[in-house]
Amino acid sequence: MVNRRDFFSGFLKPDRRKPAVRPARAPRMRSLETFVVADVIPDDVNLTPEEDRELRSRVRTLLEATSDPDLFSMAVVAKLEALGETFVREVEANARDGSEPAPPEGGGAESGGSP
Repeated sequence: MVNRRDFFSGFLKPDRRKPAVRPARAPRMRSLETFVVADVIPDDVNLTPEEDRELRSRVRTLLEATSDPDLFSMAVVAKLEALGETFVREVEANARDGSEPAPPEGGGAESGGSP
C-alpha cells in the first residue's frame, strides 16, 4: 500500500518516483528451462551430456532474447515447445545418420530453433 506522501510526491516531483518493480527473470528462466528438459523432451529420448548442454544453451538464448511480458506469459511456452520438438527431430536424425549434433551457431537459427 502506498502512503499519501509517496502517492502525491509522484505528481509533484516525478524525478523522485520509485522505480517500477521488475519481475524476477532468473527464477522464471530456470523454471522454463526445467520445463523443457522435463516435460517437452519425451521420456524415451536419452540425451547425451553434450546434447543436454546444447538444448539448455538454446533455451537460455531464446529466453534471454524474450521481453518481460512474453517471458511471463504463455506465449513463451509455445516457442519452447517448438524449440524442443525441433531439437528432438535433430537428435533423432543425427542418431540415424551417426553424426554429431549441430553446433549452436549453425543448428539453432536455421532449424527454426529460435524466434
